[in-house]
Amino acid sequence: PQLVIGAFLFVVGLYFFLRDGKALVRRLAALLPFSTPDVDALFASVHATVKGAVFGAAVTGAVQAGLCILMLFILGVPGPFVWGTFAFVLSFIPLFGTAPVTAGATLYLFAAGRPVSGIVMGVAGVLIGLSDNVVRPWAQGSKDNMHPLVALLAIFGGLELFGFVGVFVGPVVAACALWGLDVYGRSKQA
Repeated sequence: PQLVIGAFLFVVGLYFFLRDGKALVRRLAALLPFSTPDVDALFASVHATVKGAVFGAAVTGAVQAGLCILMLFILGVPGPFVWGTFAFVLSFIPLFGTAPVTAGATLYLFAAGRPVSGIVMGVAGVLIGLSDNVVRPWAQGSKDNMHPLVALLAIFGGLELFGFVGVFVGPVVAACALWGLDVYGRSKQA
């Protein structure tokens, strides 16, 4: 129930942000007690971070789906492209990811009397799942000039604190913190 409610609120919030987002950003910019260049830098950083989070999720999904399709095809599991597409969609759900597809394929291979292929698929499933920890921070950090380690910590910290939405919120909080440190550093030098 919590996942359904969270998804519903995310969709409703996204709708209103897409509809009224520019007015909200203008209002927020007027309320912030910083200079216009600093506010512009903050909004540019947040924009790049959100764009990086979406890009990172898409690249991670594509890599994981591609690896799933490849392994399913090599091991002779029926419908590798259908299952790979399903894996792509599932890759956007942090707690599950591609595990249902790879675990299902592993069980199928064991049930079909192919234990070696089942073991190979199980190992591949673990590696495909772990690829998220490498690909997402790399892809996300490359879009917003955030160090991959900071991106990785922001993703997992956001996931821990905020749940599913934390995959996007964590990097935004990290971008705001980095911006704040940058503004503080520049003010200290002046």
